[in-house]
Amino acid sequence: MKYFIDDDHWDIAGYAIEKKNLLPRFDKKTANFLKKHSFHDGMVKKISVVNKEDGNKKDPTTIKMVIKQYNNGSLFQIKWTKVQKF
Repeated sequence: MKYFIDDDHWDIAGYAIEKKNLLPRFDKKTANFLKKHSFHDGMVKKISVVNKEDGNKKDPTTIKMVIKQYNNGSLFQIKWTKVQKF
């Protein structure tokens, strides 16, 4: 919602800059996918948070989310590893 101004106005330029800055954080395959596709208005079908704290791992938390893409109904699983905060 950071780039939402009102129902008829969005900060598209700000969104594009933020997206461009985030893409290098993904592997090449994922970045290429996100350049062409969007999960905007997707439906979260499932989310799980797993923390395997054992005193040895620096960032033991993993988050998995299954999203149903709005425009074609495809299901995707997104996985974040080594999560420090969310």
